Amino acid sequence: MRTTHPDVETWEGASLETTRTPRFKRAIFHFVMWGLIQFYFRPLMKQWIRSVGRTPGAVRSADSMTAIMRLRERVKRVGGVEPLYRAKFEDAVDCPTAAEWLVADETFDEKKLPDPDDMVILYVHGGSFIHARSVAQTKLVENICELTGFRALMVDYRLAPENVWPAALDDVKAAWYWLLELGVPAANIVFLGESTGGGIMLSTLLALRDEGSEMPAAAVALSPWADLTMTGWTMASESFMTGLHVMETCAISAYAYLQGANPWEPTASAVFGDFRDMPPLLVHVSEDEPYFDDARRIAERVRDANGDLTMRIWPAEDHTWQFYGGPAAQRSLEDIAGYILRKVPVKGASARGI
Repeated sequence: MRTTHPDVETWEGASLETTRTPRFKRAIFHFVMWGLIQFYFRPLMKQWIRSVGRTPGAVRSADSMTAIMRLRERVKRVGGVEPLYRAKFEDAVDCPTAAEWLVADETFDEKKLPDPDDMVILYVHGGSFIHARSVAQTKLVENICELTGFRALMVDYRLAPENVWPAALDDVKAAWYWLLELGVPAANIVFLGESTGGGIMLSTLLALRDEGSEMPAAAVALSPWADLTMTGWTMASESFMTGLHVMETCAISAYAYLQGANPWEPTASAVFGDFRDMPPLLVHVSEDEPYFDDARRIAERVRDANGDLTMRIWPAEDHTWQFYGGPAAQRSLEDIAGYILRKVPVKGASARGI
């Protein structure tokens, strides 16, 4: 299986590196970032929430929500891909939350579920909590399903600011328990999430572990945003290099989702969680993106819990570069597929060239 690349740094298990910046510098930085969030970004976020007419329990302004819907439609079309799917789609009609099945061949028949041989990717999309699943994100899932032979259940969780924490997490939990009720073995399910979806996915796993639920065979997080306090080193360093609009956008999105909830709660920000008794985890992240430090701290948590971790650090790639094609995207997709097939082997995997 082609899973190693000479220009991609890999952290695994006990050999995990954790200190790209000295600890005392990181402590000072976190203190400065806390002040910046409290005295600059928090008033900005409150002002934005008032501007869209959002108050707890109601949306006061129809015009404001119309503007949000237009923004969502515009973002949904971004990504540089055409909505030309090779896969087949079916609504998950009995799922307790909005979700859609994707299968990369013509053998799909929802009426045949459950099947002990079903291999399922439970996918949680990104989008800063306020955007629905996009064409680019669906294509990502389609590509991974084609490489693995799995089908995917794509969860369309409730969006902010209409729905606040922990609405998204509760929807992913509901989809997980529904799969188990169908009879799909937990050992045949892999969680997949990118960006915001990666953070939601990790927080969901922490919540499921605390509830005593079975765990999936593995989880894959692509560039996860897992710290809604935004005190990561690279959140600031990359934002200062590319423009503070990155931090402003993240602050607005976090406030829209939390709306007064504690951002240090692990089911909001997974970087503050205890990762004992968690499933094996694969993380792909670029060293040149704001969420690199979130991924690094997740890796530290897994290492401290003696967990099963593989982390690939890609040089000089954009955030969620897997959307946009090219050699690096293909290599990342093949590595993800190879990892999934190692954790949940299926017949015919060798024929897929992974």
